[in-house]
Amino acid sequence: MVKSNNKFVSRDKFQMIREVLESLPGRQTRIMHKAHLGHYQACYLFHLLQESQLMDGQNSSGIFSITEKGKRYLYLMNNRGLDFELDSDW
Repeated sequence: MVKSNNKFVSRDKFQMIREVLESLPGRQTRIMHKAHLGHYQACYLFHLLQESQLMDGQNSSGIFSITEKGKRYLYLMNNRGLDFELDSDW
């Protein structure tokens, strides 16, 4: 849940994924802060996004980055309003 105008707004998994991808590149804590995630949510989503090859893991300086597949997914989410299953081979 995210607080917006003194109200808590519930988000689904796809909205959280979009916010994480839009926060990249960055360190884990910066991404968590921008996407309004708790530690356990971030661990789950980071694992999911790396398994789906939408996000690259930390490089030597601790930075997570978005992949080309992640950019394509984000483009489709933002411009078409579509939600895709992460394990599909589109």
